[in-house]
Amino acid sequence: MSNNESYFKVIYLFSDTMKVIHQAHGSKTNELVVGLEDDDKLILAEESTLKAAGVANETELAFFCMDDYRKYKASPVTTW
Repeated sequence: MSNNESYFKVIYLFSDTMKVIHQAHGSKTNELVVGLEDDDKLILAEESTLKAAGVANETELAFFCMDDYRKYKASPVTTW
């Protein structure tokens, strides 16, 4: 590769779940990662559309692996 060529590396991470993090004009949390509360209300059903789930313009969503989320939820430790 010459000095003039640019490149990037693509890393695929398995993600199978979406959760509402913040709705527009609502209050934000200070969570560094996905919030652990209200899963039944905020995790989008797989068969649902975004519109049916109440996702509107400027809604922030997290897209993650549910198995990893469950492990983190069992022992929520954040390290730097």
